[in-house]
Amino acid sequence: AIFSGLPMSSSIMLAGLTGHVGLPPMYAEMKTPSAFRTVLYTSFLVMFAMYAAVGVGGYVLYGDDASVLITQDMDKSAGPEMLGQVLRYLVLGGITFKLFCGVPVCVLVQVDIFEDLYHERTGTCLSESSVDRMRFATWGLSILGALALLPYLQYVTALVGINSMLISVLLPLLFYLQLHRRLMSLPTLIAYTGLVVVTFIVSVFFSYMDALDFLESLRNAA
Repeated sequence: AIFSGLPMSSSIMLAGLTGHVGLPPMYAEMKTPSAFRTVLYTSFLVMFAMYAAVGVGGYVLYGDDASVLITQDMDKSAGPEMLGQVLRYLVLGGITFKLFCGVPVCVLVQVDIFEDLYHERTGTCLSESSVDRMRFATWGLSILGALALLPYLQYVTALVGINSMLISVLLPLLFYLQLHRRLMSLPTLIAYTGLVVVTFIVSVFFSYMDALDFLESLRNAA
């Protein structure tokens, strides 16, 4: 029972590692690209330490009854105490600030992709007013979707985490193996193949357990 939330919590943790898309431009802008590996390892180590600290703190405070999303427990137990309220609003404020910083960029990219596809197909460009209306429409639909999915936030986050594992671990391993397998020694080839197999099994297992958890929550809600 203690490990029943491990697949879900692991998927959510992986969702926090989805910033890999920013690594190539960061590498290109570095004054000393040779330090990239050290910076990368240090950054991920700090992130894992932060996750571990929050996990340990949540377990110490709430024990085995802790929710997968610690903000749910904070919401229930904040109480009238000033410190609890301040902590809760600081966390929620940080999450909100992150979303305000991230969502507009996603909206711009989505509309830009559609604008480019439209230009390729028709040979004409959309007017600036049309683009602005599309951006506001996309933003509005995103808000409505977020409100509708709010009760299932942990499952949406877990889905993002599983997707991150696929595109950040499994696919790079497959591509690297495809490109370099002829130059690899047999032990190296076996090691990389084993990593691919293990990553695939873990991804399928996490997806299966998260789906079971989601279906169980729907049955309980009914």
